[in-house]
Amino acid sequence: MNKILITGASGSLGHEVAKQLLQIPQHPPVVVMARNLAKVDDLRQLGAELRLGDYEDRASLDQAFQGIDQLYFVSGNEIPKRAAQHRHVIAAAQAAGVKHVVYTSFQRVNDTASSPIAAVADVHWLTEQLLRDSGLSHSILRHGLYMDMLPMFLGPNPIAQGRVVLPAGQGKGAFVARQDLALAGARLLASRPQQTATLNFYPQEAWSMGEIAALLAKVGGKPVAYLSPDPAEFKAQLEAIQLPPMVIDMTLGFAEAIRQGEFAATSTQLTQFMGRQPLGMQEFLQKTYAPQA
Repeated sequence: MNKILITGASGSLGHEVAKQLLQIPQHPPVVVMARNLAKVDDLRQLGAELRLGDYEDRASLDQAFQGIDQLYFVSGNEIPKRAAQHRHVIAAAQAAGVKHVVYTSFQRVNDTASSPIAAVADVHWLTEQLLRDSGLSHSILRHGLYMDMLPMFLGPNPIAQGRVVLPAGQGKGAFVARQDLALAGARLLASRPQQTATLNFYPQEAWSMGEIAALLAKVGGKPVAYLSPDPAEFKAQLEAIQLPPMVIDMTLGFAEAIRQGEFAATSTQLTQFMGRQPLGMQEFLQKTYAPQA
């Protein structure tokens, strides 16, 4: 049967992977797992089977994974709980006899505690090692930085403000749209992978914040400067506008990671799996920030 289960189907990535997979001709049977099935009823209408499952509840995973050949394992989003949750998922996959696990990791260079994004990356290091130790056949997807995150770095209207402010120096990021990652993941699942592999799902071009500011200037038809302040100064600015401490720390961590080149590598593998070029930076900025007529 080659039945495929997609976890986290009520979230943005899992939901889009399921939608993309269900649109592929002669796709294998698709099962989606969520804590609230009402949030994925549209996928049932498209032909998916729905199953209850919660990363916190190992028994629910044991039941949900029964009869599953391939598991698309979306990393959890509750950072303090993710390590234990991911252990549950892998143990349940082993117990259920899942033949292949596809895990959504992310692009990086530094796999030590010195990484500026260690707080969010450490669970990916752990999960990749757990998969290697499990004996399960698996694909590790090294996702590029979500292009969808850029407004968090650029602000709601950088064109009107005439500037982009982020302490990322001249570092570059290979940003990629979540929808493109979902399409590549769906096509990987439809190909019925059987061999263990690490796949670099990031685009063939990376952009610095200065280059993004220049593209914003083209989109808006007015100058947009890029400023890379001292991190301590930038942190004080964010505190002054009363952003939550977790948001501030994450923004600073990712800015420093960009500056250090954690996300600068490019790859052709995403394009190969998509069967087309991913969304380009200028097109994304045009859709997100172009002045309305």
